[in-house]
Amino acid sequence: MKILLVDDHPVVRSGLARVLRPYWEKIGEAGDLREALQLAAAEAWDLVVVDAMLGEADGLELAGKLRQLYPGLHLMILSMHSDPGLVRRAVRLGVRAFVVKDAQPEEVVAATLAARFGCLYMDRRVAPSFLQGGAMENRQDAILDGLRRGLSNQEIAESVHLSLSSVKMELRSLFTCYGVKDRNGLLKILNLQL
Repeated sequence: MKILLVDDHPVVRSGLARVLRPYWEKIGEAGDLREALQLAAAEAWDLVVVDAMLGEADGLELAGKLRQLYPGLHLMILSMHSDPGLVRRAVRLGVRAFVVKDAQPEEVVAATLAARFGCLYMDRRVAPSFLQGGAMENRQDAILDGLRRGLSNQEIAESVHLSLSSVKMELRSLFTCYGVKDRNGLLKILNLQL
């Protein structure tokens, strides 16, 4: 799996690369729009992570251009801001994940892996104003909470008032999103503990 990191701050790119290295086979780095477009043209990337503000340039414009040029490319935005309008614009451009830069490293890893597999991932500070309130997100959050607490599928089903088969279906969906085979794999990726 190959990831391209686009940020105008070398220290941010370097820190991200260090955090992501155990999860990605190849990590490329670009400091501006021109370099990002050159690298995207030269090689097929699984995910491109773009800073929302690349110096004087608009990272979302880059995301839109990349989506136009490479429709199957997965995109993630890193931003200093959690403005709902910015998030909505990113999602309209085809961005699969949006994370605020002061997120914990584990959250950045989880976001990249979810976005890589085409799943929507929103930083928890963004989610309340943009996504939360939707039954699907709340249901998945409740199931993940049960998983964190070490509950069995049956116990999760009882605690969230769903059928056992619904819980299993949601878990399978989460496994697919994160590219894992089982509960332990999901917990490991999310850096959760039984």
